[in-house]
Amino acid sequence: MTKKENTKQNIDVAPEAIVAYLRDDMRGRPLTIRALADQFGIQKGQMRAFQRIVKDLAGEGRVAKLPGRRVQGVERAGRVTGRFQAHAGGFGFIIPDEGPEKDLFISPPEARGLMDGDRVVAEVLQARKQIRNGGRKERWRGRGPQRGPEKDRGKEITDRRRSGRVVEVLERASRDVVGLLVEGPGAGRVIPDGKRISFDIYIQGRRRKGVRPGQMVVARISDDPDQFNVARGKIIEVLGDADDPDIDAAVMTRKFQLAEDFPQEVLAESRKLPRRITPRERKGRVDLRDVPTVTIDGVTAKDFDDAVSVKRLSRGRTRLLVSIADVGHFVPPGSATDREALRRGTSVYFPGEVVSMLPPALSDHLCSLRPSVNRLTLTVEMIFNKEGERDHFDIFPSLIKSAARLTYAQVWDVLSSRRAPRSPRLKELAPSLRMMERLAMKMRERRRERGSLDFDLPEPEIVLDLQGRVENIVKAERTVAHQIIEEFMIAANEAVAELLLRSGVPAIHRVHEKPDREKMKELGRFLGFFGLHMKRKDGDWTPGDISRILQQAEGRPEEALIYRITLRAMKQARYCQGALGHFGLASEMYTHFTSPIRRYPDLVVHRILKELLAGGASTTYSAGQLGEITAQSSQRERLALEAEREIIAVKKARFMKERVGEEFPGIIAEITRGGIRVDLIPYFINGLIPLSSMTDDFYLVDEPGSRLVGKRSKRTFRVGDQVLVQAVKADVLRRDILFALIQKVGDTPRKTAGKKRKRKR
Repeated sequence: MTKKENTKQNIDVAPEAIVAYLRDDMRGRPLTIRALADQFGIQKGQMRAFQRIVKDLAGEGRVAKLPGRRVQGVERAGRVTGRFQAHAGGFGFIIPDEGPEKDLFISPPEARGLMDGDRVVAEVLQARKQIRNGGRKERWRGRGPQRGPEKDRGKEITDRRRSGRVVEVLERASRDVVGLLVEGPGAGRVIPDGKRISFDIYIQGRRRKGVRPGQMVVARISDDPDQFNVARGKIIEVLGDADDPDIDAAVMTRKFQLAEDFPQEVLAESRKLPRRITPRERKGRVDLRDVPTVTIDGVTAKDFDDAVSVKRLSRGRTRLLVSIADVGHFVPPGSATDREALRRGTSVYFPGEVVSMLPPALSDHLCSLRPSVNRLTLTVEMIFNKEGERDHFDIFPSLIKSAARLTYAQVWDVLSSRRAPRSPRLKELAPSLRMMERLAMKMRERRRERGSLDFDLPEPEIVLDLQGRVENIVKAERTVAHQIIEEFMIAANEAVAELLLRSGVPAIHRVHEKPDREKMKELGRFLGFFGLHMKRKDGDWTPGDISRILQQAEGRPEEALIYRITLRAMKQARYCQGALGHFGLASEMYTHFTSPIRRYPDLVVHRILKELLAGGASTTYSAGQLGEITAQSSQRERLALEAEREIIAVKKARFMKERVGEEFPGIIAEITRGGIRVDLIPYFINGLIPLSSMTDDFYLVDEPGSRLVGKRSKRTFRVGDQVLVQAVKADVLRRDILFALIQKVGDTPRKTAGKKRKRKR
């Protein structure tokens, strides 16, 4: 025990008690440290230790340190402590660490020098308000009541955005920045990859040997930027030439600080794993090896952690078995492999490769449900009636031997063809696959009846050639085969969540909370532009309300736009100890159980479940440990999704960079204040026609998101209109794809570029 820790114990004052006192102090005035010490009965000889505790709390951002050796609760001082989330426009938001506070807007000047993920303390400035009066809008600033007769006009006053000023950076997210090295003063400067960092890093001293402009590098910041000084640093790693597509995964791995190689102690544990399932490991398990079980995944999948089987029963009932790889059998809690899996949180999928959560000995071999080999699993057995409603379920440890590794394409070929499959194996499995389809469609219908949302947004599929270059970017095919597995996995997750909730033990749940009313009201106003109106105007919508709106949008030109905007209005799903329900699925209880190879929360759920099945209460995890796991897992999940989205954007920009100057047909996907967003018809790529490039008229956004109108010509552009565009720019570093408008289909040809005339904005 250190001297510092011993002193803190001697004065017998918990830091949480100091934080609570300052937070709840009704006077709300700053206190000197001496006055605060008097409240806790601190003697003269204990003051130094007490001051050290207060200093540590201030350093953590839990109390506000003010001039004159005074302190105050952060809320009382009008301050917020949280993580800075950067945005492409140079501004950002502070996401509060705790409490019901809303996110705090940080303007571009205030955000200068901050990096995405920095933990900061910010002072809350005056809130921006918006006042509506019919169709007219006015703005005012202030905390107090509005002056004058305005407040008597019955206007609705709503808080639009809280803004703030950063007063202290408590913790830097990272000192390392990935970017492009270009010529500059001294040894050059590094332009950060993407749009989240708004400043360049100037490189000090001599260049490292072999480093040259045009390469992607990792720079370590030594001097932080501020309003008067630039950022300075040094190059610590060279990733390769910026034009080489082979470095894209390495760039994202370094940028998002994803783990690549497994530690030696993890590999040492992998070498000790058995090569096959032994008779001793089969004991106590239900033997399902004679049951025809199959895995259904994408053609490029390498790990198979779920297998399914169906059987027809009497009175129109169907038995469904969902068997999931028993990863927990091979990964003990607290082992090196377990600690590394928790640190990674999830597998990350890039085009052509994957950053796995578990080492290959587990993910690709021992826990992968390969065909014709014995595998340990946990099985959820569910009985459905002829309407597709679940009547009964059971969960038990099992032993399976997969009959076949099927792809979505193979299953769809069987289900969509009236002819018998040529493959003997598929011909044998065809009746079972058709039974799966009938059951899944009934389950899907029951789920939609209860209000479950189906955001079938198209996803891009990157097609690579043998050299790893992008050959094509197409819309990923989504068929009934995908829906079968989706429905079966949802049903298994709900059954496990029900058992966990019934048992009353601490566990992990997957929650998707109800959207904020204000966001729903904004969404309602947006939907009104398309003639879609909600019966409830208060924003208190149910999943069924939103589901009915989405069904009305099906088949319309603006369907994808409505789906995207509706999805943005939702809260983000996360992991939590409490069963708060899943709004999107209209489910009262939900968890993640079906992917323990690639998601750490699923592995934890498996361990808790096995303890319950063994007849005891869960003792592996305390509530506090589960709280840390859910927070870590949610954060790693968001990071992985962001990395996967970014590399897709990079691949799209590389693809279009080679096609600058070419013309493409497209469809208007969205109207923004910056211009027209267009989806190319041949490729699954979206780009922008800047409003500044449309010089034939002065265009105004008439209906946000859906219509653009020329002030003089009354020429209109709507979502769903077909256009002909030319690719004019593709910036891989910034992910920008820009088009020039050639012609709107149906219009007489006209020039849209030329000499710009001065216009009033």
